Amino acid sequence: MGGKTYTYYESTQKQRQMERQIRATKREIEATKSIGGDAQDLQNKLRGQMADYKSFSKAAGLKERDNRLRVESGSSTLKSTKAYQNAVNMKNAGALSNKTDPFGRKREKHAISYYEEIRNRRSDYVIKRISKNGGVSEKAAKNIYEHVFVEKHIFADGTERQFDPDYDMSESFRRILEGKNIKPHDITMLRHENLELNLMKKYNMVHEDAHSLAEQKYNYKKELDEFLERIGG
Repeated sequence: MGGKTYTYYESTQKQRQMERQIRATKREIEATKSIGGDAQDLQNKLRGQMADYKSFSKAAGLKERDNRLRVESGSSTLKSTKAYQNAVNMKNAGALSNKTDPFGRKREKHAISYYEEIRNRRSDYVIKRISKNGGVSEKAAKNIYEHVFVEKHIFADGTERQFDPDYDMSESFRRILEGKNIKPHDITMLRHENLELNLMKKYNMVHEDAHSLAEQKYNYKKELDEFLERIGG
């Protein structure tokens, strides 16, 4: 049990805590599915929790309590779960435009929230989804993920920071990660970011210079603007 010695009372309390966490994750999965969201991350989390629960119970000499792991479908207030709220936000975000959000405040808030959500997901899962649905190698997908969401970059003003969350890019990544309704400009975005990061690393370029060069070959903004014009966004 990780090298720590538990009393019987501490073991039973630890086991009950793990059971509560498992039930909570099951409710999150139910909530996500109820609105048509992608529950894959949560299901992966649940598998890990179940494995830890079984391992801990065995090591502590405690009987596994399957009856305390059950969540009766429809018995919980799913709208209060984080997963339900995230799923609702993801669905509503697709309807945001200059017409529905003239000052861009909702889109900015959504982008910040979505970038944070991506950073909190298991990176290996995100990378595999980018690779599979975006048609790039896992190596390229890993580089793109780290470039956009993790690493800090040098800008022309001399500052070093992460990229600011971008609404349209968050929507492109959302479609790619979900594997649904992927647009041509979403794929262009991946290619642009991959070329951009390679230019920055190989030639020690600041972001603006690498971005400008990458745009000459993979013009995400041009394709995005054409798409938004077609749909009246």
